[in-house]
Amino acid sequence: MLSLEVVGVARGVEHQLEPAYVKVAYLSTAGRLLISTPLLVGALVVTQLFSSLTEMQKFALWGLLVAKLLFNVIKGYYWPRLEYRHARYMLDDDGVQIQRGVLRRIVTSIPRSRVQHVDLAQGVWERRYGLATLVIHTAASGSPETSLRGVSRATAEEIRNYLKPQAFDDAV
Repeated sequence: MLSLEVVGVARGVEHQLEPAYVKVAYLSTAGRLLISTPLLVGALVVTQLFSSLTEMQKFALWGLLVAKLLFNVIKGYYWPRLEYRHARYMLDDDGVQIQRGVLRRIVTSIPRSRVQHVDLAQGVWERRYGLATLVIHTAASGSPETSLRGVSRATAEEIRNYLKPQAFDDAV
């Protein structure tokens, strides 16, 4: 059996995400805004040019657009900080425990015996900052997939190797 000392992750200690997670989340949000904003503005302009809306309705649509953009910018700036502050993970002899959630706290405990396979995923910004998302597939019926975002690639690989299903001696 692979021990936690081998993977270099302290056993029974809560670990926080990497600080670069916040920057990656900012950049991802900025990318989404750069794509969605011109599309929203374009759709609104076309709607106003080719529809029989009253001036008040046109003004209300522009107000909704501005409110939506402000909400997205504010959420994109503050939410990643809050996610970072509230996310934790911990490895123990049985498996991994992932804690996340700002408004609703979710604690997911995954025993090693339930792990079917583990994937590593990296987006463009995650690769740039050396982060990875660990995707853990389990034999659970409700939500068979859990992810841990914002860990370093090296840590994600260590956790993956620790959680990877081991060959058990089932000789009869």
